[in-house]
Parts: sequence; structure tokens; C-alpha cells
Amino acid sequence: MHDAAGIAAHFANSLDHSRAETAPYRHWLLHDGLPPETCAAIDALPYAPPPIGDTHGRRETNNSTRLFFGAAARAQHAICNQLALALQSNAVVQRIESICGIDLTGFFLRIEYCLDTDGFWLEPHTDIGVKRFTMLI
Repeated sequence: MHDAAGIAAHFANSLDHSRAETAPYRHWLLHDGLPPETCAAIDALPYAPPPIGDTHGRRETNNSTRLFFGAAARAQHAICNQLALALQSNAVVQRIESICGIDLTGFFLRIEYCLDTDGFWLEPHTDIGVKRFTMLI
């Protein structure tokens, strides 16, 4: 399994080779964003998708079942900590700032492990202002 530095280097390389798009909004498409063994370790975490009914296109309708790689998950599962360290590394943060033309100074990382299943949908929306950058892997 890669350590945080290996994950960060792999992710930074993926950012460097991302494809910029402008429609329907400014975004970048990455290929091979995380090392395969990192993906396998995340997939092996002991979390199953919760049974969720109709969300009406909003994540907040199931807030109680949302899973974050916060302090508890990072202490319990090495891969959660390694991923958080990698995504918060100076190399990755600087690369995101440069590629996206944003300043992340003073902002904090929040990693949500979305266990969406077939049929889940999220209505088009804009994030709240405190979110400077959103990434889906």
C-alpha cells in the first residue's frame, strides 16, 4: 500500500494530466486519480451503503448516515489517514491552487465517503460559499 507521499505524488501527477472543461461549468477531468491499491484499501473498509429511501435529490436528507474520514476514521483506518495526509500535502494543495486558479489558504479539508447506490441522484446545485473546491473521485 502506498504511504501518504506516494498517494500525493500519484494524485499530483493525475492533476498535471487532467483535462480542463468549461461547460456546463469550469471543471477538470482526471484519469487514474488514486493508485489502484489505495482504491482497493478504501473499497475494503468495513462500511456498507446505508439503506436510503428517496432523498429528493439532496444529501442532507440522509445526514445521519453520511460517512467522513474525520478524526475517528483516521485513527481507526490507516488508509483514511494516509489519504487525508496526501490530499492536505503542500504539493497537492499547491497543484490544485495552480491548476484551478484558487487560493486555499485558511481552508480545511473534508473528505466524505459517499456510498451512493444505483438510483441515487443529486439535484444540480451550487455549493455554499465556504466550500472553495469540491472534488468527486
